[in-house]
Amino acid sequence: MTDYKEKLEKLQHEVTDKIVADLKRYQTEGKAPAWIKPWRSTGSSGLPQNLDGRLYSGINVLILQQAQESKDYTSNRWGTYKAIKDRGGRVLKGETATSVFFYKSHFVKRKNPKSDETVTEGQSSHRNRIYLLRNYNLFNLAQTTVEFDGEKDESSEETKYLELSDLIDSSQAVIEHGYGKACYQIVSDRISMPGKSRFKTEEDYWATLLHEMVHWTGHGNRLDRFEHFSYATEELIAELGASFLCAEYNIEGDLQHSEYIHSWIKEMEDDYKLIFKAAARASQAHRLIKENHSTLSSSGDEVAA
Repeated sequence: MTDYKEKLEKLQHEVTDKIVADLKRYQTEGKAPAWIKPWRSTGSSGLPQNLDGRLYSGINVLILQQAQESKDYTSNRWGTYKAIKDRGGRVLKGETATSVFFYKSHFVKRKNPKSDETVTEGQSSHRNRIYLLRNYNLFNLAQTTVEFDGEKDESSEETKYLELSDLIDSSQAVIEHGYGKACYQIVSDRISMPGKSRFKTEEDYWATLLHEMVHWTGHGNRLDRFEHFSYATEELIAELGASFLCAEYNIEGDLQHSEYIHSWIKEMEDDYKLIFKAAARASQAHRLIKENHSTLSSSGDEVAA
């Protein structure tokens, strides 16, 4: 194993260990992890994004939100050392970076399956695209001298609920109200929901519906996810995906199914890469809901981990 691969595996272990510790703290102290609790407590709502406004995805959302909360950063903007320097700023003395991940595509020549010979350029499909995990370092805007006045103003409650309603309607998901509990029914491909009046607040209603919408994306006609993960992991994916959407729309989400925490901890301790897989699938669900059935691809040189 190369030194760089060992470094990456160590970083992955560290990320998983922190998330497991957060979940255990929730069990004992009731302190919700950063990816569950309302984003407003950190002083800046919304998903983490770079200096140009591009949203981070997958495991990087959890890493950056956790860093933002634990270090009391007041911004959800992040940049590399070079990006900060290009903006005419500098990193403040004594500040340390936060490591995040991405996959960089790389082409390798295919081998002829019937021999050890390399398939030549003239033959079809002569190269395979593979993805190599890489890491890079980011600094929060609060760690720098960069002044940024482009933070998005929070929408009024009425506006964000209208935006959410349009988002759900555009998905064409079948949603029926009047039931005693919220659930997604795989066989009928329908979401059952109690009426809004049954929830303590309207935000509780939307957070719950977004959780069920993430389940809806896992259907075989969409992201075809259910046969690849345990039931508990699917609930983790739904929690993460809903938290991403809640952050984007400034909804004060809450943990929907705390009874699965013990299973999440055990599965993460058995497979330190599980949270990376779950976060990636949650980001797929987030994008599918946002893009209204647009094809999800990994084109380009960099794909968020």
